[in-house]
Amino acid sequence: MNPRVWLVVLAVAAVLAFVIADLARTSPGPLAAVHGAVANCSDCHGGWFGTMTTACLKCHEPIEQQIGAGAGLHGVLGRARAEQCGTCHSDHHGEKFQLVNRRSFKLADVPDPAAFDHTLIGFPMNGKHLQQECSRCHTNADLARLPDGQTRFV
Repeated sequence: MNPRVWLVVLAVAAVLAFVIADLARTSPGPLAAVHGAVANCSDCHGGWFGTMTTACLKCHEPIEQQIGAGAGLHGVLGRARAEQCGTCHSDHHGEKFQLVNRRSFKLADVPDPAAFDHTLIGFPMNGKHLQQECSRCHTNADLARLPDGQTRFV
């Protein structure tokens, strides 16, 4: 048989093997409740032509606006750092896992969320604000899944 034919057959077999292996990939763990409605891995991981960052910012437009304006916690972090979403907000830890947690704050240089320095984001806390519980303003802070259109801290 012609060596070119063998080469084509081997190339097709190799491509098929990679496609079959890719189809057989499984999730490294269950998603957090907030991402439970995701249809497939590409929705969050960017698929063939996107990145995880573009996929995150597609759903989290207020965060994209913060980064662009250099405002809010994500904007203060700077674009390069803020666009590494999965570093602070890793998923696949189960339905009850909170993507915004003490670890994510610590990675954003906020060691204690309850003592967050609001001047960092242009909102100085003074007067009666200092006597309030965080949940007074951040009513959705501890929800596992936010209602549509609601924010956690923004």
